[in-house]
Amino acid sequence: MSLVLLVDDHPALRAWVGHAITRQGHLLLAVASADGVGGEVLQQWVESPPFAIVTRAAGHDQAARVRERLQLAGGPLVPLLVMGQPPSRDGVDVHSVAEDAPRDLLLLLGVFAARQANPPRAAPRVLAVGGLKADVENGMVWAGRERLNLSPTHLRLLCFLMSHPDRTFSRARLLEYVCSGAGDNERVVDVHVYRLRAQLARHGLADVIESVRGSGYRLLSGRLPEAAPLADTAYSAFR
Repeated sequence: MSLVLLVDDHPALRAWVGHAITRQGHLLLAVASADGVGGEVLQQWVESPPFAIVTRAAGHDQAARVRERLQLAGGPLVPLLVMGQPPSRDGVDVHSVAEDAPRDLLLLLGVFAARQANPPRAAPRVLAVGGLKADVENGMVWAGRERLNLSPTHLRLLCFLMSHPDRTFSRARLLEYVCSGAGDNERVVDVHVYRLRAQLARHGLADVIESVRGSGYRLLSGRLPEAAPLADTAYSAFR
Protein backbone atom coordinates (compact mmCIF):
# COMPACT_ATOMS: atom_id res chain seq x y z
CA MET A 1 0.00 0.00 0.00
CA SER A 2 1.45 3.36 -1.07
CA LEU A 3 0.06 5.45 1.80
CA VAL A 4 1.08 9.00 2.73
CA LEU A 5 -0.02 10.54 6.03
CA LEU A 6 -0.60 14.31 5.97
CA VAL A 7 -0.69 16.05 9.36
CA ASP A 8 -1.92 19.64 9.14
CA ASP A 9 -4.68 21.75 10.71
CA HIS A 10 -5.08 24.08 7.70
CA PRO A 11 -7.98 22.75 5.55
CA ALA A 12 -7.00 24.64 2.38
CA LEU A 13 -3.40 23.49 2.57
CA ARG A 14 -4.46 19.91 3.25
CA ALA A 15 -6.59 20.04 0.11
CA TRP A 16 -3.81 21.57 -2.03
CA VAL A 17 -1.02 19.28 -0.87
CA GLY A 18 -3.33 16.26 -0.79
CA HIS A 19 -4.35 16.85 -4.41
CA ALA A 20 -0.71 16.95 -5.50
CA ILE A 21 0.08 13.73 -3.61
CA THR A 22 -2.89 11.76 -4.94
CA ARG A 23 -2.10 12.87 -8.50
CA GLN A 24 1.19 11.01 -8.08
CA GLY A 25 -0.78 7.82 -7.50
CA HIS A 26 -0.35 7.63 -3.71
CA LEU A 27 -3.12 6.98 -1.23
CA LEU A 28 -3.64 9.85 1.21
CA LEU A 29 -4.82 10.03 4.81
CA ALA A 30 -5.08 13.52 6.32
CA VAL A 31 -5.44 14.35 10.03
CA ALA A 32 -5.46 17.74 11.71
CA SER A 33 -3.35 16.71 14.72
CA ALA A 34 -2.06 13.81 16.78
CA ASP A 35 -5.32 13.87 18.74
CA GLY A 36 -7.07 12.34 15.73
CA VAL A 37 -4.91 9.23 15.85
CA GLY A 38 -6.38 6.52 18.07
CA GLY A 39 -5.34 3.00 18.94
CA GLU A 40 -7.36 1.31 16.19
CA VAL A 41 -5.85 3.57 13.54
CA LEU A 42 -2.35 2.94 14.88
CA GLN A 43 -2.83 -0.80 14.73
CA GLN A 44 -3.84 -0.53 11.08
CA TRP A 45 -0.70 1.50 10.39
CA VAL A 46 1.53 -1.05 12.12
CA GLU A 47 0.18 -3.69 9.73
CA SER A 48 0.25 -1.39 6.65
CA PRO A 49 2.34 1.64 7.59
CA PRO A 50 2.51 4.88 5.60
CA PHE A 51 5.80 5.27 3.74
CA ALA A 52 6.02 8.97 4.67
CA ILE A 53 4.48 11.60 6.96
CA VAL A 54 4.11 15.10 5.52
CA THR A 55 3.55 18.30 7.49
CA ARG A 56 4.35 22.02 7.57
CA ALA A 57 6.89 23.55 9.94
CA ALA A 58 3.94 24.78 12.02
CA GLY A 59 2.70 21.20 12.40
CA HIS A 60 6.12 19.63 13.05
CA ASP A 61 5.47 18.83 16.72
CA GLN A 62 2.10 17.20 15.98
CA ALA A 63 3.56 15.10 13.17
CA ALA A 64 6.50 14.06 15.34
CA ARG A 65 4.03 12.91 18.02
CA VAL A 66 2.13 10.83 15.44
CA ARG A 67 5.37 9.21 14.29
CA GLU A 68 6.42 8.48 17.87
CA ARG A 69 3.04 6.86 18.62
CA LEU A 70 3.39 4.66 15.56
CA GLN A 71 6.84 3.50 16.71
CA LEU A 72 5.67 2.85 20.26
CA ALA A 73 2.83 0.73 18.85
CA GLY A 74 5.41 -1.46 17.10
CA GLY A 75 5.53 0.21 13.70
CA PRO A 76 8.61 1.26 11.71
CA LEU A 77 10.39 4.60 11.79
CA VAL A 78 8.57 6.52 9.02
CA PRO A 79 10.34 9.36 7.18
CA LEU A 80 9.03 12.79 8.17
CA LEU A 81 8.91 15.44 5.42
CA VAL A 82 8.55 19.02 6.67
CA MET A 83 7.51 21.83 4.31
CA GLY A 84 9.53 24.74 5.62
CA GLN A 85 12.22 24.78 8.32
CA PRO A 86 11.23 22.67 11.36
CA PRO A 87 11.36 24.61 14.64
CA SER A 88 13.58 22.01 16.34
CA ARG A 89 16.74 20.26 15.24
CA ASP A 90 16.23 17.52 12.65
CA GLY A 91 16.07 14.00 14.03
CA VAL A 92 16.42 10.65 12.34
CA ASP A 93 14.90 10.59 8.86
CA VAL A 94 13.51 14.15 9.08
CA HIS A 95 13.74 16.06 5.80
CA SER A 96 12.99 19.70 4.98
CA VAL A 97 11.66 21.03 1.68
CA ALA A 98 10.65 24.56 0.75
CA GLU A 99 6.99 25.22 1.50
CA ASP A 100 6.50 26.71 -1.98
CA ALA A 101 8.25 23.83 -3.79
CA PRO A 102 5.71 21.03 -4.26
CA ARG A 103 7.88 19.44 -6.93
CA ASP A 104 10.67 18.86 -4.39
CA LEU A 105 8.16 17.30 -2.02
CA LEU A 106 6.86 14.93 -4.70
CA LEU A 107 10.39 13.95 -5.71
CA LEU A 108 11.20 13.01 -2.12
CA LEU A 109 7.96 11.06 -1.83
CA GLY A 110 8.96 9.09 -4.92
CA VAL A 111 12.30 8.22 -3.29
CA PHE A 112 10.68 7.01 -0.08
CA ALA A 113 7.98 5.06 -1.89
CA ALA A 114 10.75 3.18 -3.72
CA ARG A 115 12.58 2.65 -0.44
CA GLN A 116 9.51 1.03 1.13
CA ALA A 117 9.00 -1.17 -1.92
CA ASN A 118 12.67 -2.27 -1.94
CA PRO A 119 13.96 -2.30 1.65
CA PRO A 120 17.54 -3.39 2.36
CA ARG A 121 17.85 -7.15 2.62
CA ALA A 122 18.18 -8.72 6.05
CA ALA A 123 21.62 -10.12 6.61
CA PRO A 124 21.84 -13.85 5.85
CA ARG A 125 23.27 -16.25 8.42
CA VAL A 126 26.71 -16.43 6.80
CA LEU A 127 28.27 -13.49 4.94
CA ALA A 128 31.42 -13.51 2.83
CA VAL A 129 32.94 -10.50 1.07
CA GLY A 130 36.41 -11.25 -0.19
CA GLY A 131 38.52 -12.51 2.71
CA LEU A 132 36.11 -11.08 5.30
CA LYS A 133 33.59 -13.60 6.62
CA ALA A 134 30.88 -13.41 9.28
CA ASP A 135 28.76 -16.03 10.98
CA VAL A 136 25.85 -13.75 11.86
CA GLU A 137 23.92 -16.22 13.99
CA ASN A 138 26.89 -17.08 16.22
CA GLY A 139 28.38 -13.57 16.26
CA MET A 140 31.78 -14.48 14.80
CA VAL A 141 33.84 -12.62 12.18
CA TRP A 142 37.10 -13.63 10.49
CA ALA A 143 39.56 -11.63 8.41
CA GLY A 144 41.37 -14.37 6.54
CA ARG A 145 42.19 -16.88 9.28
CA GLU A 146 42.15 -14.36 12.12
CA ARG A 147 39.08 -13.93 14.24
CA LEU A 148 37.97 -10.38 15.11
CA ASN A 149 36.81 -9.51 18.61
CA LEU A 150 33.88 -7.12 18.01
CA SER A 151 31.23 -5.67 20.30
CA PRO A 152 27.58 -6.49 19.45
CA THR A 153 27.04 -3.02 17.94
CA HIS A 154 30.17 -3.19 15.82
CA LEU A 155 29.24 -6.70 14.72
CA ARG A 156 25.79 -5.48 13.59
CA LEU A 157 27.34 -2.52 11.79
CA LEU A 158 29.89 -4.63 9.95
CA CYS A 159 27.38 -7.36 9.02
CA PHE A 160 24.93 -4.77 7.74
CA LEU A 161 27.57 -3.19 5.50
CA MET A 162 28.80 -6.63 4.39
CA SER A 163 25.26 -7.58 3.37
CA HIS A 164 25.21 -4.53 1.03
CA PRO A 165 28.80 -4.20 -0.26
CA ASP A 166 29.63 -1.02 -2.20
CA ARG A 167 26.27 0.55 -1.29
CA THR A 168 26.33 3.90 0.53
CA PHE A 169 24.16 4.34 3.61
CA SER A 170 23.47 7.64 5.34
CA ARG A 171 24.15 8.10 9.04
CA ALA A 172 20.39 8.26 9.60
CA ARG A 173 19.89 4.86 7.96
CA LEU A 174 22.74 3.27 9.90
CA LEU A 175 21.41 4.79 13.12
CA GLU A 176 17.98 3.34 12.36
CA TYR A 177 19.11 -0.18 11.40
CA VAL A 178 22.20 -0.66 13.55
CA CYS A 179 22.13 1.72 16.53
CA SER A 180 18.39 2.03 17.12
CA GLY A 181 18.77 2.64 20.86
CA ALA A 182 20.98 5.70 20.43
CA GLY A 183 18.23 8.32 20.06
CA ASP A 184 18.54 10.79 17.19
CA ASN A 185 22.24 11.70 17.48
CA GLU A 186 23.66 10.66 14.12
CA ARG A 187 27.21 11.37 15.31
CA VAL A 188 26.97 8.17 17.33
CA VAL A 189 27.40 6.39 14.00
CA ASP A 190 30.71 8.22 13.40
CA VAL A 191 32.02 6.99 16.75
CA HIS A 192 31.07 3.37 16.02
CA VAL A 193 32.58 3.52 12.52
CA TYR A 194 35.80 4.96 13.95
CA ARG A 195 36.06 2.15 16.51
CA LEU A 196 35.17 -0.53 13.99
CA ARG A 197 37.87 0.78 11.63
CA ALA A 198 40.37 0.56 14.48
CA GLN A 199 39.48 -3.11 14.96
CA LEU A 200 39.75 -3.79 11.23
CA ALA A 201 43.09 -1.95 11.05
CA ARG A 202 44.63 -4.56 13.35
CA HIS A 203 44.02 -7.05 10.54
CA GLY A 204 45.20 -4.82 7.70
CA LEU A 205 41.69 -3.68 6.72
CA ALA A 206 41.71 -0.05 7.86
CA ASP A 207 40.40 1.39 4.59
CA VAL A 208 37.61 -1.04 3.68
CA ILE A 209 34.92 1.24 5.15
CA GLU A 210 34.87 4.45 3.14
CA SER A 211 33.43 7.81 4.17
CA VAL A 212 31.34 9.22 1.33
CA ARG A 213 31.32 13.00 1.71
CA GLY A 214 27.83 14.33 2.28
CA SER A 215 26.29 10.86 2.05
CA GLY A 216 27.50 8.40 4.69
CA TYR A 217 29.51 5.18 4.65
CA ARG A 218 30.02 2.09 2.51
CA LEU A 219 32.06 -1.09 2.58
CA LEU A 220 34.31 -1.36 -0.48
CA SER A 221 34.56 -4.95 -1.66
CA GLY A 222 37.43 -4.05 -3.98
CA ARG A 223 39.67 -3.22 -1.01
CA LEU A 224 39.25 -6.65 0.59
CA PRO A 225 41.78 -9.40 -0.13
CA GLU A 226 40.59 -12.51 -1.92
CA ALA A 227 39.31 -15.35 0.22
CA ALA A 228 41.85 -17.99 1.20
CA PRO A 229 41.02 -21.74 1.26
CA LEU A 230 39.38 -22.69 4.54
CA ALA A 231 40.99 -25.88 5.73
CA ASP A 232 40.94 -25.34 9.48
CA THR A 233 38.04 -26.84 11.46
CA ALA A 234 37.47 -23.45 13.10
CA TYR A 235 36.04 -22.31 9.75
CA SER A 236 33.63 -25.19 9.31
CA ALA A 237 30.66 -22.80 9.45
CA PHE A 238 31.71 -21.37 6.11
CA ARG A 239 32.06 -24.67 4.19
